Amino acid sequence: MSGSWTNGTAALRASVAGRIGDSTMQGWTFDDGSGLSRNNRVSAMGAAQWLRAMALDPRIAPTYLPSLALAGK
Repeated sequence: MSGSWTNGTAALRASVAGRIGDSTMQGWTFDDGSGLSRNNRVSAMGAAQWLRAMALDPRIAPTYLPSLALAGK
């Protein structure tokens, strides 16, 4: 798959769906594959499920969890 906004969006959608399922992504909007667009829309439940999936993945959690901000620090 060559790099483009369309392919980036498809790759992002496939990655997220692979971790939390298509049904959780109902109503989500990805404007581009960067994750930085103001037009991206994700439900609060979906964001929580994404964070949970990442935290429970033993391959990703050791790097992912320390990258998150801590309140008060």
